[in-house]
Amino acid sequence: GAFSEPVMLRNLFITWLRGLNLGPGHKATTAVPPRAAFEKRSLDLARSHAVVPRRLTQLAVAVVDTSLRLLDFLKPNAPLASRGQAPGRLASPARWRLERLLADLGVRAVV
Repeated sequence: GAFSEPVMLRNLFITWLRGLNLGPGHKATTAVPPRAAFEKRSLDLARSHAVVPRRLTQLAVAVVDTSLRLLDFLKPNAPLASRGQAPGRLASPARWRLERLLADLGVRAVV
């Protein structure tokens, strides 16, 4: 491996996420990850990579858990126009990115 373990796990997770299929019209309505979809994607990726499917599923669930916990530390996504800044600018771009990641994983961020 040319990469450190954290970089390798990041790259593996991104590959895993790009192939995740939550089904047509799936909407993130709960803070609980769709484990069955995670397990199916992990099995599919394990067929073409030398990885253990259960570990991939655990990695995805850990990403969801860490993201949900991290949201507590970030400002809510309210426009900053009231502070004299440009309208439409986010108070916390990092929070927006985490919420987007969670939505891609089929999880709704509970405010």
